Amino acid sequence: MSLPFSLFIRLFFILIVSVSCGSRSLEEFKEEGRAVTNTLTQQLQRLQTREQLVSEAPKIKKLFNELIDISIEANEFREYYSLEAPELTAQDHIASDRLRAQLTRLYKIEGCREIIEKCQEESLHKLDAYQKRLSKKRESITTHF
Repeated sequence: MSLPFSLFIRLFFILIVSVSCGSRSLEEFKEEGRAVTNTLTQQLQRLQTREQLVSEAPKIKKLFNELIDISIEANEFREYYSLEAPELTAQDHIASDRLRAQLTRLYKIEGCREIIEKCQEESLHKLDAYQKRLSKKRESITTHF
């Protein structure tokens, strides 16, 4: 199954929006998300060949999963306390653009797109399952009122 590149970018924006609120705990989520994003971007920057990507794929997959886990935890925290998601900052856009640039660069190398999408697959399924649970929860709440 091929997952579109734009889906990962939306995933990244969900992460940023989910963790961009102002409380101390959410700030910790945001810092943790930034650290993982920077590590992922640096990891991708070092890759120049399909073979390098294959050997680093388990680490990259783990980083994608960490981003999703942080995003889900932060969103659950935000939902629990009914906090609003703020606007994206310039720093958020820069981090997203840096990651997107590395993914785009690697997608141009023959065979890399499929490997990256395979690395993202588990995390995207996890995010999709979370979003479905959240939608059902919201539907349940609105039908009871």
